[in-house]
Amino acid sequence: MGPRPGSMNPSRLMVGPLLFASFLSSAGCASLLRVIEQTPPEPPAPTAEGYLQRGQTKAESGDYQGAIEDATLAIQMNRGLANAYINRGMAELKLGDAASAIEDFTQSIRLNQNLVDVYVERSNAKAKTGDMGGMITDTSQAVRMFQNLAEGYVNRSEARAKTGDFQGALRDANEAIRLDTTRAMAYVNRGVARGGLGDFRGEIDEHTQAIRLDSKLIPAYLRRSEARRRLADYRGAIADASQAINLNPRLAPAYVDRGEAEVRVGQLRRAIEDATQAIKLEPDLPTLIDAYVNRSEARTQAGDIQGAIADANQAIALDPKHAEAYRRRGEAELASGDGPGAVADADHAIALNPNLADAYAIRGEAAAQSGTYKSAVEEFSRAIRLSPSRADLYLGRGEAREKTGDFQGAAADASEAITLNPNDPDAHYRLLMALMAQGRRSASLEELETFIMLAPNTAVYRQQIDDARRRLDGLAEPDLFKNNAQVTP
Repeated sequence: MGPRPGSMNPSRLMVGPLLFASFLSSAGCASLLRVIEQTPPEPPAPTAEGYLQRGQTKAESGDYQGAIEDATLAIQMNRGLANAYINRGMAELKLGDAASAIEDFTQSIRLNQNLVDVYVERSNAKAKTGDMGGMITDTSQAVRMFQNLAEGYVNRSEARAKTGDFQGALRDANEAIRLDTTRAMAYVNRGVARGGLGDFRGEIDEHTQAIRLDSKLIPAYLRRSEARRRLADYRGAIADASQAINLNPRLAPAYVDRGEAEVRVGQLRRAIEDATQAIKLEPDLPTLIDAYVNRSEARTQAGDIQGAIADANQAIALDPKHAEAYRRRGEAELASGDGPGAVADADHAIALNPNLADAYAIRGEAAAQSGTYKSAVEEFSRAIRLSPSRADLYLGRGEAREKTGDFQGAAADASEAITLNPNDPDAHYRLLMALMAQGRRSASLEELETFIMLAPNTAVYRQQIDDARRRLDGLAEPDLFKNNAQVTP
């Protein structure tokens, strides 16, 4: 009987092993070995250290999101790996996520309290969140752990300056420089401290030294620009802000700073363009508000009152407690003849910031417009008490005093304005008006000559000169005007 259908044939059971043995003893063996050799080995199982290393490589190439992902994988495999938290925190800080960076740095410190650099990095993260107290605490801890750590003093100096402790900031900056005379940011911080103490020329010197050490240090140019504005060196301020823009064309604060200086020298179109560019760059909220506020001022001076009010409104919408925005809107309203609106905004600004001298000046101007000159004198006096180095405030008060008949007081205010700004033709004109009102012929003639030399060659100033000559014509020596003095261009 043959095999049942579906059953195994015994002869086939014998053939299989014989054929396989024949295969092994022939060229088939070599072929199989080649296949085995060409098969790649299985990759080793990933480790936390492997992810950590790969994340570091990604961070070095600028792939911070990839670095975060790899550090997270490392942490999932080993939650006790302090360096993984550090690496993730550094990458988060690069991407602007300071809050997450603080959490990771804090966890790394819990795992290893002896990591001095982590306290420094956490202080940087806290600075970005506005936690200056926390920044000071971290940098102080770093300094206690390693007293020769210049970077710790640099960071603490920055934090102290931001809290208004300029003496403490100066001490820390001095110590940082003692430890490392080549650390440029130490000079920047020392400059900020000196400026905070009122030494603006000293501040400029410090920023200049920082730039000598690092010609691409943007904070040094921005800070020097601000210091130069405070000393009325507006063209120098424009040059510094322009250099910062050259280094980083997307740096919105630099456009804001340059625009503010451009307003002061009458470059209104450029100021408006810079503020507009800053807005287009979508900066952080404080910079965005400053851009609208600055553009509002430029538009007021350019005669675009509605545009100025719209910009001030936008700034107020972004921050209803921004005193400067109310002040700028008040200035625009004053320029449009809306005295009550200007006063209301000035009052609001003063309620938010009682030390805002310009808000009192707006109230003074509004009082003068309405003919209440004694009130104008009082408001300008309040402004002067808050900002005694402002020549324009003395001019405002002097003009109001002249209207009240206090010509001696008007002359005194004009003289003080000249002391503060010797080449200001408006100050010399106000003094000339006050002297003529007192009938002081010789002094008036002398002041007229000075005014002629300083006044720009514009229709407004030419008219003022002609009016003054007519008033003095009957009092002047016969040959006073025979030299045909011309306005200097």
